Amino acid sequence: MQVTAGEISQAEAARKWQVDVSTVIGIRRTVKDAALAALARKPGRPGAQRDWQLEAARAKIAQLTEAIKARAIELAVVRGKSGWG
Repeated sequence: MQVTAGEISQAEAARKWQVDVSTVIGIRRTVKDAALAALARKPGRPGAQRDWQLEAARAKIAQLTEAIKARAIELAVVRGKSGWG
């Protein structure tokens, strides 16, 4: 931790623990890889990516559906009026 925090150098840590510098480097690399792997794993469902084209298509479908409903109501009114005359 002291090496990662920059408090001491890798060489100083190796001397302190009476190991080779390559051992300190290896331990540091292993700890870093394990930490990154732990952060990468997330429980639950992976987040869904937003599909902009699908959202736009659904909005267009909703708009067209409302337009068709309005035209159907107009048609019913017009046909109803012509049936009265």
